[in-house]
Amino acid sequence: GHGCKNCTCSGSAENSACPTCSCIDDKSSFNTAHARTLASVDDFVNRKEKSGRPVVEALTLREALLQGYDRHTPPPLINNEGGVQVGINFFKVVNMDLKSSILTLSVWFRLKWFDNRLQYNTSDGAYMSMTLGDEETSEIWRPDVTLYNSEEPIDLTLSPQRARVEPSGWVFWSRPGLLKVLCKFKGLRVFPTGKVLCQLEFGSWTLSGNLQDIGLRKEDGGVYFAEPEHDLHTSQSTSSSAGSTYQDYVIEDAVGAKIQMTDTCCPNESWPRVVFTVAIARAIHFYVAKLILPQFLLASLSLATYFLSPVSGERLGFGITLVLAVIASDIVAADLS
Repeated sequence: GHGCKNCTCSGSAENSACPTCSCIDDKSSFNTAHARTLASVDDFVNRKEKSGRPVVEALTLREALLQGYDRHTPPPLINNEGGVQVGINFFKVVNMDLKSSILTLSVWFRLKWFDNRLQYNTSDGAYMSMTLGDEETSEIWRPDVTLYNSEEPIDLTLSPQRARVEPSGWVFWSRPGLLKVLCKFKGLRVFPTGKVLCQLEFGSWTLSGNLQDIGLRKEDGGVYFAEPEHDLHTSQSTSSSAGSTYQDYVIEDAVGAKIQMTDTCCPNESWPRVVFTVAIARAIHFYVAKLILPQFLLASLSLATYFLSPVSGERLGFGITLVLAVIASDIVAADLS
């Protein structure tokens, strides 16, 4: 009854009339509404105790940040700040099945993005944590990032964790778990030596680059993995339990790259993707002892038949036994590869 659609009155509750009324027109800019949100957050954050320390009321601050927040809409300024930054901390190779082309990796999967709707002011460096689940349970907007060549969806293999929201509006979401990848392995021709290469391709499933850009995490280039000679005690990027003292397969190198793709559904829009290429080396000493050395010894023993007397019956039996031993070794090698 004040002549505007959205009206907030700032007066005594005992007064029947509204002394002051500030109206927000439906067509007002996003910056005006955002500035009012920051002002309301400041009222809760910058309260003083007798000791002079600011009191951060987490529950009240959360309510102020989430008031009017639409978790289904991407942040309006996300692409101006680099979009969604993807990073992977590779822990170790859990399993690599060459026959089914499935690679299982233990990782920390990290996403970082800017959401100016979650900015708040604080003087003691505090931060908020928000729940990020599926589309129905998430408190804030969550990036649309999918592993295209996954054997199992990453939401099922990564542990659900809360996201860290900085006062500046930057959101950091790190989840430990497994990545099960359907690989197009390269480097199998030189078995058991050489490296096996596998690519992990991440991108958006529904949001094009106009709404959500995707890139590599700027702090570490999007990739970190534990090297055998790396001093894990001085590293802040991984855990001291990363890697292993002995593994059949070891991550030797990993690099990330951003590419631009197009889709037949939307030829005028770009679909950015990030591709991680992982180089995996085998434990060559095991294969030398179990495959290469036995074959070399069998081939050398085959020359001994020329030194046996032709009239000796053991010459024929010795040759047949060597042939059977070679065949048995080939059967074992097929299972190992």
